[in-house]
Amino acid sequence: MAAPILWAAIIIIVYSLPSSDIEYHDPWSFLRFDKLVHASIFALWTLMLAIGFIKQSVFYFIHKNALYVAVILSLLYGGVLEYFQQQWFNSRTSDPSDMIANATGSLIGIFFFRMIYGKVGQYIRQDF
Repeated sequence: MAAPILWAAIIIIVYSLPSSDIEYHDPWSFLRFDKLVHASIFALWTLMLAIGFIKQSVFYFIHKNALYVAVILSLLYGGVLEYFQQQWFNSRTSDPSDMIANATGSLIGIFFFRMIYGKVGQYIRQDF
């Protein structure tokens, strides 16, 4: 579980960096490069969380519901970071399309988990 924790720290560092002074808003802003970055960051983090939650053997509920917990945690973390950007990070603003990109990335992470590992049920331990 060290990798997802380290990645979460990297995410918050990236979120806290000053943004460029150039801002523009257009109806297609959700297709900009930064949205791809948001989606990629959260896809990787959700994938790492899901793998870590499946492999851990301390909390059965998290182990059994690893994909759901990974997505919910990822969505909550993305929401909190967007709030922090608006309230505390200098020269940063909250953007609803960033939340959409984060959520999309989380779902992509689960998609990759299923592509790599296949059926989740085969990893659920019954000997807790």
